[in-house]
Amino acid sequence: MESILKKSKAVCILGMHRSGTSTITRAVNLLGAYLGKDSDLMPPGLPNPEGYWERQDIMDLDDEIVHHFKRLWGTGNPLPKGWHLLEEVRPYRNKITALIKTHFSGHDMWAWKDPRTSVVFELWRDVLKELGIDPVCLIAVRNPLDVVRSLEKRDGFPRDRGYGIWFHYNIAALKASAGLRRVFVSYDRFLDDWEGELKRCADGLGIEWPEDASLLRDKMKGFIRPNLRHSHSGVEDLLSSGAPEPVVRLYRLLESVTEPSLQPDPGFNEKIDALEKEFSSYARFYNDDLMRLWALEGLLIEKEGLLAEKERQLSEKDNLLAEKERQLVEKDRNIQALLGSVSWKVTAPLRSVFKHLK
Repeated sequence: MESILKKSKAVCILGMHRSGTSTITRAVNLLGAYLGKDSDLMPPGLPNPEGYWERQDIMDLDDEIVHHFKRLWGTGNPLPKGWHLLEEVRPYRNKITALIKTHFSGHDMWAWKDPRTSVVFELWRDVLKELGIDPVCLIAVRNPLDVVRSLEKRDGFPRDRGYGIWFHYNIAALKASAGLRRVFVSYDRFLDDWEGELKRCADGLGIEWPEDASLLRDKMKGFIRPNLRHSHSGVEDLLSSGAPEPVVRLYRLLESVTEPSLQPDPGFNEKIDALEKEFSSYARFYNDDLMRLWALEGLLIEKEGLLAEKERQLSEKDNLLAEKERQLVEKDRNIQALLGSVSWKVTAPLRSVFKHLK
């Protein structure tokens, strides 16, 4: 089976939540990348009416990995250094291996997308390497101000939390994908000129463009609509919003690799390394507090579970009492029916004689 996998092209779509990864994944799918059966994919929802184009099993597995390290998807707290090499992670390594072999073998080109993969891509990359697969990466970029506004609306997250998550996801994706063939795509530019941007992505990732793109254009025109974008901010908007300085620095670096009119920053990788190092260093100051909060949340969840069990038991007792009461009412009704019956009245003298005989 591994020999079949070695011949395939694996396309990983990385990027922060609310950054257009669903739209871009669907476009890659229409270029011929296999995502899975319809039953494997998450159904469309209110935040993504056009579909998530995301496998439920991959999302669940990525969530498992994040939870193992006492984190939720919406956190700005990075995973420990070298986490993907730990022996305790082997079960997840085995699950990823099994998932790839089961669902993607035999497909010349396949793709997957889950924003959480941005945080745990180091492990996915290790597994793909073991299988002899060199993944190519498509990294979706969106102005962090638009992302935090979307998270604010959808999840009620404060803006500073949103900026922290955006920074964490992007810096993790950039570090884990370094050295691989990758293309950066601006979500806003993709909505404005999907064909030009998709061609650029296809060229950069070595994906063949169809000789007759009419079917692709028809499907994309029915998929790309103006209402997909609810906010479109510029760098000046980000600056005036009071975004943290590292967030602004990272976004400017990402702009340099997504804006065709700009020259990529010559020190791009070195600056990403410096941002990641600084980020990880400061995160250590708050790790103990975050672990304590995780423990408290665990206790709250446990207590909520106990309360739910008590409520279930009380509900069960209420149902038993209601059933007993129903039976008593039924019994009374039967007695009254018997007392009022003709047979009861006819046999009254016999019962009277029987009393005197006793």
